[in-house]
Amino acid sequence: MAFNSVSFLIFLGIVFFIYYLPLFKRIQPYVLVGAGLFFYAFANVYYCLLLVASCLINSILLRAINK
Repeated sequence: MAFNSVSFLIFLGIVFFIYYLPLFKRIQPYVLVGAGLFFYAFANVYYCLLLVASCLINSILLRAINK
């Protein structure tokens, strides 16, 4: 999904709509994370897996540093 495609504009509109709904006020960060993962998975599932693995490794290392 390229940034200048119609599918990206539809995706962006849906994400903005869900993000700014008052019902989802408490989970707005999770909506953005989920939308980002979907965006990467739309291009290639391996990019999404790489991003999740990177986040997990960073989280583990952060906890180890803070001890």
